[in-house]
Order: sequence, then structure tokens, then C-alpha cells
Amino acid sequence: MVRAALSKRFTDNPENERKIHSDHVPTLGGIVFIAALWLVFSIHPQSMLFDGFGYLLASSIVLFIIAIKDDLFLLAPSKKIIAQLTAAFFMIFGAGIYVETFGGVFGVETLPYTASVVVSIAVYVVVTNAVNLIDGVDGLAATVVIACSLFFSFWFFTAGIYPLALFSLFFAGAMGGFLWHNREPATVFMGDTGALLSGFYLAFLGIEFLNTAVSAPVEFTWQANTPAILIAILIVPLYDTLRVFIIRVLKGRSPFKADAEHIHHELLNTGLNHTQVTLIIVGMQCIIVIAAIVLSHFMSVNYLLMTIIALSVVVFPTMSFKRKILSRITNIEFIQEKLYRDKVKPEEIIAEGREGTAKQANPKTEKQGFGKNRESAIHVAG
Repeated sequence: MVRAALSKRFTDNPENERKIHSDHVPTLGGIVFIAALWLVFSIHPQSMLFDGFGYLLASSIVLFIIAIKDDLFLLAPSKKIIAQLTAAFFMIFGAGIYVETFGGVFGVETLPYTASVVVSIAVYVVVTNAVNLIDGVDGLAATVVIACSLFFSFWFFTAGIYPLALFSLFFAGAMGGFLWHNREPATVFMGDTGALLSGFYLAFLGIEFLNTAVSAPVEFTWQANTPAILIAILIVPLYDTLRVFIIRVLKGRSPFKADAEHIHHELLNTGLNHTQVTLIIVGMQCIIVIAAIVLSHFMSVNYLLMTIIALSVVVFPTMSFKRKILSRITNIEFIQEKLYRDKVKPEEIIAEGREGTAKQANPKTEKQGFGKNRESAIHVAG
């Protein structure tokens, strides 16, 4: 598939000023792991016990068609939103999978049907796009998706909901196979085909997790705080999306205009490589989830939700003083951030970061100009 994509030039364009890779990399990796997921799940007997199977498949086909067109030809955002709304309608009105409860958030338990529909549409669309937005570093989106899917799978197995347990597990497995080729240096990207469908599946699994964990017999203390636990599980895409939207608005820009303000860009700007960035972000995700589970013994859902948000602001190293603290704890050395206060193209930032790493490994290397090694830079995600 990689050879075919390269021969047909179905690749991510490194000439775009937002891209941080230097060579053409195939963007059709999502086709493979989505196909693998559906092939394995469809032939398993448990798939026949999933009432929403047909509607989930129909939603996947809609998103698959529009996403692959976007990977190949670039579509207007409005067309992608229409496809996402269509997929959400299939799940809500067809499969009947929508947010049924707030689990006590703001004192609300069961939602009126109309409110449930509105909230559910927002969840499907927001999570779908949020996962797409974090797909900017080799292995990051794939690793986050695996972590989320495994947690959902654990719950569904515990609750005896085996069709969803297996779907989550197969999803994590398919993504794990893709991650082998998407790790640094990536030889293939998941593209919109993989990112949009992955986000949609996490939204679907998250809604099912919320509904079932709130209503199921109590197996764990944290079930009383299920909405907050769900936010903790999805904290990386949700926090990153909310953060960049706020930054763009404060800078007087459209919140929908792409830029290099994401958490992974902040860390890449300090000279870390893609593997380090991925491990730091996913490590913070795990810390927040564990903290949420532990604190659920002592807090109500509203206080826990506020604590998770505050903890996210604290632990994600998006500001200089937080990176200094992280540096002392982990012994990770960050390069001088003052180099990047002015507007700099992301690929130049990464090129210098690579040169800095090479100099640390070989002190005798002569100092080179800013961004001179761009052609030899390692393959990195767009």
C-alpha cells in the first residue's frame, strides 16, 4: 500500500508551512487498520449480538468515503461536518446510541430526549474532530486511541457487554499494528480516513461507557463519577482542542483556522523528538486517569470534574515554568525556548531540534545555520 500511495503521489505535502516532516509520506494508513478492524470484528460471533452493528457500519462507510476523498483531493470543512452529522444521526436515530444521562453533573441525572440528541451530536462531532487535531506527531494519536480503547474494553468485559468489549479490543489491536509503521520515523500516516473514524469510534464507545457504567451494578467506586472518568480518559484530545480554540480566539483568529499551537507543537519546539513527545503526553493522560480514579473515593462528580480540568492545566507542559519542573523530575533537557518566540515555520523548528540532538551526540560537529538540515530531517507526522 505504501508503494502504491507513493507511486500515485497519495502523500502528505511537506511544502505546506504547517507541516513538520520533510518528505512525502503516504496518508492512507487508516484504510488498512479500519479494514482490519471490521474484517476481524465482522467474522466474530459476538458482532451478531450488537444491535447497532449495521448503523455503526453505515456511519463508518459515510465517514470513510468523505475522509478518503479529503486525503486524496482536500475537501471543504463543511462537507466533512455534514458527513459527521450524517454519521451521528445514524447512531442516534438508528442505533439509539446517544447520551442518556449526565450522571449527576450540574445536578442533572436523566436528560430529556431533545437535550440528549443535542448533546450527543456535539459529542460525536467534537470527539471526532478532536482526535483528528492531535494527529500531528508520529505515533501520538495512535497511542492515545489505544490507551482509551483498552480502558473501554476493560470496562465492557467487566460489565459483561462482550460485543463492545471485543470491538474496543480489536480496535486497539488494529491500531497497534498501524502504530508499528507510524512510530518515529513514520513510514505512513493515518490521514483523515483513520483519524476521523478513530475519533468517531471513541465518541461511540465513550457514550456507551457513560450509559452503561452509570446504570450498571456497582463494581467500582469510580462508577459514581463516570462522567468525570470519561473526561479523564479522553483528556488529551479534549483539552488540546479546547486549549487551541481559546488561544486562537484570544489572538483574534478564527478558532477553526489551523496553526501550530497544539500541545505537541509546544513540546516539539523545545527540541524533543516525536517519541519523547508521545510518551510525555500519554504519560500525562495516564496520570490524570489514575488520579481521577483515586480521587473518586473522596469527591463528588462535580468537584472531581473541576479537579481533572485543573490538573490538566497543571500537568501538560505547555508553559515554560511547567517544562522546567518536568525537566528536573525527568532529567529531560529542553533547548532554549527564546529561539522560538518569533513566528517560525514548524519544519524549521524541527530541523534545528534535530541539529541540536546531533550536536549533543557529537560535540565536534560544527555549528550549522538555522534549518540547514531540512532535507535530511527524519520523517515526521504532519
